[in-house]
Amino acid sequence: LNLIELIRASFKKMLKKMDTNNDNYVTKEEFKQYHIEKNKDSCFGEECNEKTAECLANCCFPLLACGKKKIKINKNK
Repeated sequence: LNLIELIRASFKKMLKKMDTNNDNYVTKEEFKQYHIEKNKDSCFGEECNEKTAECLANCCFPLLACGKKKIKINKNK
């Protein structure tokens, strides 16, 4: 659990960018859309970009969210 918290802390700035509706939470869809937008100009094409974002959302999001449906960005809010 400490390792997951350390990883989450390093992603905090990125999570703030992912929170498009500014509700202090990042959903799996916001997570995926962030990665699609971030890599939209890659040389691998749109289809590959979307598949990669989907894989990241399916693999990394559950770890960062600790099994929940949303990642809370700031615990003080």
